Amino acid sequence: MSCSTSSCLTPSTGAAPQTFAAALQFFAASQCLLKHDTLPEADVLNFALFDFIIIGAGSAGSVLANRLTEVEDWNVLLIEAGDDPPIESDIPGLVGSLYNTKYDWQYLTVNDGVTDQGLINGSASWPRGKVLGGSSSINVMLYVQGNDEDFKNCNSCKWNKRKYKQSIRKANRKQKELKNIKKSVSNKDFDK
Repeated sequence: MSCSTSSCLTPSTGAAPQTFAAALQFFAASQCLLKHDTLPEADVLNFALFDFIIIGAGSAGSVLANRLTEVEDWNVLLIEAGDDPPIESDIPGLVGSLYNTKYDWQYLTVNDGVTDQGLINGSASWPRGKVLGGSSSINVMLYVQGNDEDFKNCNSCKWNKRKYKQSIRKANRKQKELKNIKKSVSNKDFDK
């Protein structure tokens, strides 16, 4: 069938086009609602002394730097190779658009002759975040808690099931506190 026929020019009807249009409108509007409060770039003076230098501002590096700064006498430097995360990192449906961009280190797996043999050169893309927040900024906003079984055979670890559960509860409390702070700030904006 040629696209010059009238059937190609007939507007689509039904639920699918309307849903697609609504989704586009939602994503366009959501970009206006999201705010990125970026920190100013820090100037590091020549010969500045630091007690700790952390390379990588991903999930672990950022949390570690934050915890170390709880001791007021310690100077902590956190270094990140990437930029601030783009707006797409806040919208789960768009996160795949960050792969193979400047926000991704663009690693490939090594062809081991066994896995990924259906792929070109037997190598798969391995997205890793090159951005503030690291891979957490490009990972579809998912996280997985460790399984209790992971701690059974860890005799030399300082971690155990009880300590792990305590840490998860603390993280969840902090997340709830942050949500409450955000709510109170947004409510104040409306009270003006």
